[in-house]
Amino acid sequence: MRLKTLLLSANWFCTGLAFYAFSQYLGMIGENIFLTVGISGIIYVPGGLICLLIIPKVGRRPTVWIFQVLTALCFLLIVFESPKNVFVNDWPRLSFAGIGFGGLAGSVPALFLYSGELFPTLGRNAGVGGVTTFARIAAMIATAFVSLNSIIPDLPLMLLTIITFAQLILILPLPETKDYPTFQIQLKKQKKVSRFN
Repeated sequence: MRLKTLLLSANWFCTGLAFYAFSQYLGMIGENIFLTVGISGIIYVPGGLICLLIIPKVGRRPTVWIFQVLTALCFLLIVFESPKNVFVNDWPRLSFAGIGFGGLAGSVPALFLYSGELFPTLGRNAGVGGVTTFARIAAMIATAFVSLNSIIPDLPLMLLTIITFAQLILILPLPETKDYPTFQIQLKKQKKVSRFN
């Protein structure tokens, strides 16, 4: 339980940092801030809806993986494959930013559901509340994180790429919860078995 809590806390911190820092960084992606934020907002909604379709079929951990890989790849493509002020309205950077934001929109609900299923019923509220607090701490750091762009252009995005790929390693030791009975059901079964023995 301790290991699960530590890994989920680190995951929530990274997710919160990526979400809030990238939300603030959107204005630096292209020339037209209104177009950038508008397109990202439009893609944000399908990201969450696609998560609802994927999660029952492939499971919780793979869904988080899919969306985090998608987000990390978009960050990578913005930094290394999309030059700024070359194309009209910076459409390649804008497209990757929108898809990356959609990936973040899908990974947050998937991670929320996954976190809830990893904690036992009796401690679920405290557990989920505790680990998601780290996303709020990351939100406080996000503004300072984005200001690193004044030191080296696209430095925040490079660091977010590394952080998002690092999250994939942090989620590996956690078990998959799809089609598994909840902790409370398992506990009741164990009590019944122990009564008969």
